[in-house]
Amino acid sequence: MIRKKAFGIFGGFLAVMLVFTILSRAASGASMARVETVRISTGTIDHRVLQAAG
Repeated sequence: MIRKKAFGIFGGFLAVMLVFTILSRAASGASMARVETVRISTGTIDHRVLQAAG
């Protein structure tokens, strides 16, 4: 009985950690900066900050 309860608590803990991991990655991906690369050329650097839709 004690072993079954311990496995249940441990399983619940792992489920909560999985949910928090998914939420953390979603939040991290939403705030990640987008970078656009272009071929090497002469000129000036144009700094633009684009706002995400949503």
